[in-house]
Amino acid sequence: MSGFSAGIGHKVNDKLRVNLRYGQVSADDSSLDDDTLTITTANLIYAYLPGLEVGVELRDQSAASNGAASGSIATRPAGQQVEVMAMYKF
Repeated sequence: MSGFSAGIGHKVNDKLRVNLRYGQVSADDSSLDDDTLTITTANLIYAYLPGLEVGVELRDQSAASNGAASGSIATRPAGQQVEVMAMYKF
């Protein structure tokens, strides 16, 4: 098994930052037709108020996450996904 992940972050201004990431994992001995998982993510995080950040992430994953029970929170389907977030620092 081999893999890598690479990312870059950029602070656009005092309120906005952007992150990009790409990762790939390949299995040597696998019974699956496609033994390579790739994931690409891009997110924007905006500091709306002091202590409050909101953001959105776009994700593209080549295969469903394996190893978790169906319906588990750790299972992600293959394909494109959008995730929104809010974080309050107190």
